[in-house]
Amino acid sequence: MLVLLTTLFSYQVVTPLSVMADVSSAKVNLFIKVLTAIFYFMVLIKLLSKKILFSSRDLILMLLLTLYALRLVVDLFFYNISYEHASKPYILSYFFILTVIPVVSLVLAGRFSKYRMLNQLALIFIGAINILHLLVLLKSGADIVESFAGRMSVLSEGSSEKAIISPLSISLYGCIGINYALFKLLFYNLSVRQVMLYVAILLIGTTNLFLGASRGPMLISIGLAAITLFKFFRQFSFNGGSIFRAGLLFTILLTFSYLVTPYTAKIDFFLIDRITSFFDGNKSSELRNVIQESAINDFLSNPLLGSHFLDSTYGSFPHNAVIDALMACGLFGGALMLLLLLRFTFCLLLLANMRLHKEYELFFIYSAPFVLFGLTSGSMVLTPTFWVILAILSGKVQRRDIEMVN
Repeated sequence: MLVLLTTLFSYQVVTPLSVMADVSSAKVNLFIKVLTAIFYFMVLIKLLSKKILFSSRDLILMLLLTLYALRLVVDLFFYNISYEHASKPYILSYFFILTVIPVVSLVLAGRFSKYRMLNQLALIFIGAINILHLLVLLKSGADIVESFAGRMSVLSEGSSEKAIISPLSISLYGCIGINYALFKLLFYNLSVRQVMLYVAILLIGTTNLFLGASRGPMLISIGLAAITLFKFFRQFSFNGGSIFRAGLLFTILLTFSYLVTPYTAKIDFFLIDRITSFFDGNKSSELRNVIQESAINDFLSNPLLGSHFLDSTYGSFPHNAVIDALMACGLFGGALMLLLLLRFTFCLLLLANMRLHKEYELFFIYSAPFVLFGLTSGSMVLTPTFWVILAILSGKVQRRDIEMVN
């Protein structure tokens, strides 16, 4: 559990706190990463003494990690490929220490079942991260209303380009806060104080989603909210609890519309512009799409073994886990990734259509964005959260974790 919490939340808590305290975030995060690495090693050594039992899904995950690790070593040491934005030691430590070790630890730990405690601790981090992201903006002296016309980010010390808190992260954790709060409001019996807490998280998460102005998290939020609402109204019964929750939902929507509508004529919301241009405009001109085309061409040039972990034209990542796996590991690696994502999709459909263990449902709905985010942003080598959550949601789920409940 500590491995999970550290991987998912530590950076997004430490960095804004460092910014607010005017402390070098690079030094603090380096210190945190060293402590995290030591902690991961201690956990791994302890687990290696246990009897190891792998499921077929665990083997698929471990095989894909092994293939990608080989590709990384070959590219860095034999082809001497370099990445403009990260050094060779940084890439290796990020993948092998901050990604492989926690994933292997989760696999060795066996069936994960402490969802209730994990959800309670995650709430603290999710709420804190969303509040801290908003406080950092307020500390900068920016006008929040005017900020919706652009993209919020926190730049590193002495840099006008490199972000230590990216717009993608701000939107992603806003998305996570939205999904956590919405599920709690619709499926849990809450006190008045708890309702107020989750409504606040819902509103702050929505604010951060728009401030980051990232399309991926926005589309993920819409998709997962649709699943949550479908599940709620599918199970709807005309009793006091269900009627109250439906009324609360419509009240929140009406209040939000009332608060936002006066500004729609004054502010050109950048997120809305980006989404409309994505569907209406010529997407081929966007750098991300051009990089993906280059990555696909690299895969086609060597479909059996793959090409390299970076595309040959721009020296970048394709921002899509499937294309990333095909480019780096060929057809076999791409097939392994698709198998993991198909298992994840199966669990997502199961969540929408069945009444499962409630704490597992909550965990799935707020952690799924980490996996879905991997289909729109990030990379296989520098996004540990993608691998860690994929390890749980596609590999570690047992039938008794998702059994029907009364």
